[in-house]
Parts: sequence; C-alpha cells; structure tokens
Amino acid sequence: SKEHVQNVKVYYEELARHIGKVILEFTRSSYGVISLPEAYRLYNRSRFKEAVPPQDFVHACVIFDRVGMPLRVGCTHPHSNNRVIFSVDDSTKAIRDRIMSCIPDACEGISRVAVALRAHVPVAVARYYLEEAEFQGLLARDDGPRGLFYYKNVFHQYVI
Repeated sequence: SKEHVQNVKVYYEELARHIGKVILEFTRSSYGVISLPEAYRLYNRSRFKEAVPPQDFVHACVIFDRVGMPLRVGCTHPHSNNRVIFSVDDSTKAIRDRIMSCIPDACEGISRVAVALRAHVPVAVARYYLEEAEFQGLLARDDGPRGLFYYKNVFHQYVI
C-alpha cells in the first residue's frame, strides 16, 4: 500500500505495472478497449487484499506508458467524459482495419449498429473505433433525421 513505501512514485509505478498486467488480458478479449469503471471493477476483483482507491487506480493508469505497458487511458471522443483504457499493440490495428473496411465508399453512409454487425463486434466497440477514426479525420458523420451515419471523409480532397 501507499503507506508502506518511502517513495510514492515507486508505489504508483508498481501499481501501474500490476494493473496493466491484469487489464491487458481483458482488453485482448474485449477488442482492445475497456471502460475505466469496468477495468477498476475487474482489477479489484482480481486482488485478494483490500480494494485500491479509485484516485490511486486512475493515477496509476495515466502512467502506463512510463512503465512500458501497451495501454493508454483516453476518451471515447474528445468532447466526451467516457474514459476508457485501450490497448496500443498490433491487435487493435486489425480491429480498426476491420471496422474501417465496413464503411462503404458510396455516399449512403452507415450506422454504428450496421458497422458492428458487419465487423462482428459489440456496438460499444464499434462506436469507440468510429469516434477515434472521426477524431483522426478518416471519417465524417452526419446526425440527421435518419440518425447518426458515418461516411469516409472526402473533404481533404477539396482545396480552396
């Protein structure tokens, strides 16, 4: 525990390593992404001791890169508070490519549910990867009368 170490930095680094080892296995079985509350629940259930305080858990997760864990904490969208832990290893690239291949080249667009069905992933996972692709400028979306639809981004082709 934090009370038993001289250096708090060491405590958080060791905690990040422990969390990372547990959560990495879960992200591999959940298409590379897991919500922060779910990760907290899974980690604490895996322990045989008292639960780690939420603020310590979050602080340790933020330093995954410092301790060499292939995990990152982020949001499902830049304007969202839905925090997730996502894997940054090669397995997520295959999932991202599979989801992007579901976006038609034509101008009709596609919904999250249709992408999830085509890619054989849960809707929440499709949503995460679609929003990531939108943030990276690969996709555009239209939230119109038919609902929310994603399109391949063609705006970069036009120079004004």
